[in-house]
Amino acid sequence: MFGVNGVLKLVLATCVVGFVGWRVIRALSGAVKMKQLRKLLGDEWIEQNVVCPDPQHPLGRWYQESPDSSVIRYAEELANFVLNGGAVICDVSRLASKLKGEFVDTLVELGYAVFLGRRGCAVTMEPTAPKSGPDLLAVKDESYYVEMRRVGLDEDHAAVDTATEDVF
Repeated sequence: MFGVNGVLKLVLATCVVGFVGWRVIRALSGAVKMKQLRKLLGDEWIEQNVVCPDPQHPLGRWYQESPDSSVIRYAEELANFVLNGGAVICDVSRLASKLKGEFVDTLVELGYAVFLGRRGCAVTMEPTAPKSGPDLLAVKDESYYVEMRRVGLDEDHAAVDTATEDVF
C-alpha cells in the first residue's frame, strides 16, 4: 500500500506534528516558565537539570516539588532584575556558571546585589574578577565593598543542614 518513501514521509510528518503539538501544549499549559532563568542559564541546561524527571541541581529539586515554588519565582525575579534592571553590572556568563555550580551561595549574593540595586546603588558583582576579591561593589555617594560569608555552625546545626539538603 505505502512504499518505503511513503512510510518515511508518514513517520516524518507524525514526528513534526507531534513536536509542534508538544510545544503548543507546553506553551498553553503554563508549564514553560523561567523566561529570565532560561536566558541566563540556557534552555538546554534548564531542560537537562531543572525540568528533567530526576533533577540533581537544587533549582531542579525545587521545580520538581512545585513549578510555582517561591524559590523558583525568587530566582526568576532576581534574574530579571539583573538582566533587565540596569542597576547591577556583572559578567553574565560567569554568573550563570556560578548558579549552575554553587546555586545557594550565588543566590544569596544575587539577592543582596538586587536588594542594593533597588535601593539606588550601582552594584558590580565580583568587581575585581578574574582576581579574587569582594563579592559586590555598591556605589551610592560612597563606595562599599561587600563580602558574603557562610557562618560556621556547630556540628548539630551542620547535621540539620545536611539532613535538610538530603530531603530536597
